[in-house]
Amino acid sequence: MADSKTARLQSSTRVWLLCVLGALCGCDRDVEGPPSRPIERPSVNSAEQGSGASVTEAVPHPLESLEWARIEPGSLVRQSTSYGTGEGLAQLVRLTRPYAMMVTEVTEAQWAALMGYNPTRPLGVPGYECPGRADCAVNRVSWYATLAFANQLSVWAGLPPCYDLTDCTGEPAVGDFACAGDIAFDRDCPGYRLPTEAEWEYAARAGSQTRFPCGDDPTCLQGRAIVQGEPGTDGLSSFPVASRPANEWGLYDMLGNVCEWVWDFSAPYGADPDDDPIGPADGESRVYRGGAFYIPAQGSSPAVRRWIDPAWEDEGLGFRLVRTIGD
Repeated sequence: MADSKTARLQSSTRVWLLCVLGALCGCDRDVEGPPSRPIERPSVNSAEQGSGASVTEAVPHPLESLEWARIEPGSLVRQSTSYGTGEGLAQLVRLTRPYAMMVTEVTEAQWAALMGYNPTRPLGVPGYECPGRADCAVNRVSWYATLAFANQLSVWAGLPPCYDLTDCTGEPAVGDFACAGDIAFDRDCPGYRLPTEAEWEYAARAGSQTRFPCGDDPTCLQGRAIVQGEPGTDGLSSFPVASRPANEWGLYDMLGNVCEWVWDFSAPYGADPDDDPIGPADGESRVYRGGAFYIPAQGSSPAVRRWIDPAWEDEGLGFRLVRTIGD
């Protein structure tokens, strides 16, 4: 897909420039290991005013900063497009159960506290490194690695892990972690998981019907999303999470900073209405959504879809988690 190729080219170009400068360095592993005691099982309280009411889970150090928004059931009409202009087949999607979504993308500090190391490589070149790194969105994590993080968080929270990773080999987020067998999706799992495409887009739109949540003109993202050309940024690195205002449902960085992995294999949308879609059962590429610091605003609509090999890692690609919750 063109956007994926562009992302690869941009990433490769940045790496080439850094090699010329002789400034590349390895993964930062000088971090404190995961907590020795289980994380208290989080609770999500009912919201009086429906979708997007932000709630904070009681999670002890070092993950005390985890916050979640309750997303209520609802529907959206989605259209597959490469630039969010409304082209493509429209499909009605209904989400029938509430879920909790992370208010921000997973940060470097949160990943390191749980997994024991930081996969985001400090590049060591001015302009190529996120300021205030602990609060920056973790990146250079593959789709497979995000599942390992989700499972780890579930276990320490006293919840069952949602993914069977017994056929996986290597170490998450250091370039060699991959899974050979099929990984099943269980929406009833009470643990943490990646959002589906439909869950992600529904939350990113936050009830809006326009091309962007702020309107139809991509310039409306100025001051609202860290994308290419955003004042105060240079398009060379991500920023700390929540550096721009939240959307109407209390979610930060849904359309900027770094793109986000979702569950689904890539495939065209169907024509018929669909309840709680999870994508095809098999495929070769996994979808990622949203915008990033090096993607222009016009390519950062909630409708934009991109996909790539699930083992791919990029400095503009991270994730956030969700959890199915009761009524």
